[in-house]
Amino acid sequence: SIPTGTTQVGIGTTAPTKDLDVQKAAASAGIMIKTHSTTDATTSQLDLMKSASDTLGTNTETTSGDLLGQINFYGIDDTSNVEHGSMIRSYQTGAATSTAVSSDFRFYVSTGSSVRQEAMRIEEDGNVGIGTSSPATALDVSGAITSSGAITGGGTLTPGGSIVIPDAGNIGSASDTDAVAISSAGVVALSATTEASATGTAALTLAGGLGVAKDVWIGDDLVLDSDSTVLKFGDDQDTTLTHTDGTGLTL
Repeated sequence: SIPTGTTQVGIGTTAPTKDLDVQKAAASAGIMIKTHSTTDATTSQLDLMKSASDTLGTNTETTSGDLLGQINFYGIDDTSNVEHGSMIRSYQTGAATSTAVSSDFRFYVSTGSSVRQEAMRIEEDGNVGIGTSSPATALDVSGAITSSGAITGGGTLTPGGSIVIPDAGNIGSASDTDAVAISSAGVVALSATTEASATGTAALTLAGGLGVAKDVWIGDDLVLDSDSTVLKFGDDQDTTLTHTDGTGLTL
């Protein structure tokens, strides 16, 4: 149906509210775009295009910040009014070139108290932001991340807060998935059994100092690898046991 004096087309309705308004009672309304071709590159398409001109048929350059296209979702409230649901938008993010128009994808969601708040963005460089509108990395999340499976990567994970694993969970590498085990009581265990033959070859090596607040139990040799090792005792460290190369120990 095309009402008199308008260019709006209605299918299933005599009162279209958009340029094309498709309605159906007691069934799903749908639009089919079907292509028949043996060529892989020939397929059905849905194109959304913007020209920075008010004149039909005139192509005028769009600029950074222009809204290029939008997909809206709606529902009906308890007083029969149409209310906004989720939305997808694409904005131009740079100057158009003879090859392409730089653009992004922005996903909006609605709750009972807020309408169409941005939840996720895909930048023109491929970076994905969840809870942030300016993702600085391939995946940039503002907030907590919960994973029921493994998180595997070949790069650096830089959190802004804590990394929490399940009770009795493991931290490992591709070749040793349970290299570090943490019990529900917070006890940390290393799976490596490498014998220590120098300061840099052992199951656990430290480049700096080690501070221990409780007792230390050693089940094998204790090697102090220095010709001038000093063992200090007492809160003031005023009692020492000094090793001098070629001489022995001095108390």
